Amino acid sequence: MYVLPKGLFEPLFEPIKSGFFIVIAVTTLLLIFMMLKQKNSKSPYVWLIIHFVVLALSGYLFFNTISPPTIPELPQSIIYDEVRIRLSFVGITWIISLICLLIGIRKFQKQAEE
Repeated sequence: MYVLPKGLFEPLFEPIKSGFFIVIAVTTLLLIFMMLKQKNSKSPYVWLIIHFVVLALSGYLFFNTISPPTIPELPQSIIYDEVRIRLSFVGITWIISLICLLIGIRKFQKQAEE
């Protein structure tokens, strides 16, 4: 049975991981700044901030999933099952972030109609 060496993908994905979280952090800070300057309803901004926070959680879970544990005593099938379960959690958090994004967009639409 072939087991991937520990740390095989970390150097490859580290710049992508760092860039992802930097972009999420900058965007969230810009949204907070825009929300504080807003005089009308701040509700759409809150939903967008929640979207980016949950998206960051999803990214964190994803990057942890692509470097699964490589314990030689564990059979490969158990590691595959763990990766599959982790990817399910990534998908669920991503869907939750998209729902928050859609709610925020809809609230912006309602605000523009008023």
